[in-house]
Amino acid sequence: MSENLMNSANSQNDEIDIFELLGKIWKGKFSIIVITLAFFALGVLYTIIATPWYSAKARISVPYYKNLEENKKELLVEADMIINKIQSKYIDALKGQPKESAFVEKIAPAKISGTKNNLKDFLDIEVMGKSNDEAIALINQIVKEEQEANSEDVQTRKRNVENKLHNVEIRIKFLQNNIEKLQLQSDQIDTIFMPNKDKEIANLQNTVLPNDKKAYDELINKVIPNLENEMQNIEKELKNPNLNQNNAIILKERLNDLRNRYMSATTTTKQKFEHDLHDSEFVKIPNLLKDKENLVASQTDILNKIDEKSDEIIKLKTQQEILQASLAKQNLSNVVIKDDLIVTNEKPVKPKKLLIVAIVTFLGGVLGVFWVLSKITMQNIKNRIKNNV
Repeated sequence: MSENLMNSANSQNDEIDIFELLGKIWKGKFSIIVITLAFFALGVLYTIIATPWYSAKARISVPYYKNLEENKKELLVEADMIINKIQSKYIDALKGQPKESAFVEKIAPAKISGTKNNLKDFLDIEVMGKSNDEAIALINQIVKEEQEANSEDVQTRKRNVENKLHNVEIRIKFLQNNIEKLQLQSDQIDTIFMPNKDKEIANLQNTVLPNDKKAYDELINKVIPNLENEMQNIEKELKNPNLNQNNAIILKERLNDLRNRYMSATTTTKQKFEHDLHDSEFVKIPNLLKDKENLVASQTDILNKIDEKSDEIIKLKTQQEILQASLAKQNLSNVVIKDDLIVTNEKPVKPKKLLIVAIVTFLGGVLGVFWVLSKITMQNIKNRIKNNV
């Protein structure tokens, strides 16, 4: 029972002490206000004399090549390699050293929008400068350094594409020349060889063969029978007893001549006509028709070759367009600032004046309270010492 009464009394004493303490703090409010205002003034003064720092941010693309033939993007350098290089040179190497007119505040892999995943082909850089121009200048300097460092790789890739393009162009020109030659052959077949064959065939079928047949028929049906009749008539006259010697001699010479002509007509001339007719009908005309078929086949073969080479040219020209497009700026690029965009602010981002003033003022208030409490504590200690004495 007595312990409960004592605890209750102690609690009442604590409450009395707290109110008393708050009262004493209230009495020292002017000191607290003075200290707080002093710190507020110091904060304002600092924000006035502190060096303003401006921020410049950019997204930087690493060197890459778009292989349009295989529809894929090939990175010539990973973003992490460039990040480590810039981190080492512009951040780690300058730690503990006074800040220059511009310095790299942060460099990191670019994030895929809306995710935590990194982009392998972009990096984000933030530079602080005493002015926007100085911050921008440092970003451009870093980009230029990386461009020079990766220039050889980019140029090598460019030369490879240009060599491919050159070979494709040579092949196209070669095929075009071949097509021109084949087209010339085709035109010659159409305009010269084929018409000539048709003329030869027509001449044999419509002129030579009918004339030879007519001559042969005339030989068989007219010339030879006429010679036979003449020889028979002369032979009859030679048998005439009243024929004088001179006429007989003339008739015999005439008969010999007719016999020679008859022999020539029935052998040499007849055989020649038969040979010519057979040669024209069964050798020359078939051979000419075969030659014409060969010309048609050659023409077909030439046209097929022209079509094949034309198809190859179409494919090569498609490849040529792809290679030409691969050399475009958007498909073969060194280190560049994405969209040529550097984001800056009109006002400095450091120091954060309101935040600094607020924090310093708050610390001043805390320190003022601490100062008053310290004075109260010291006064209590002095009082206790006097009382004990």
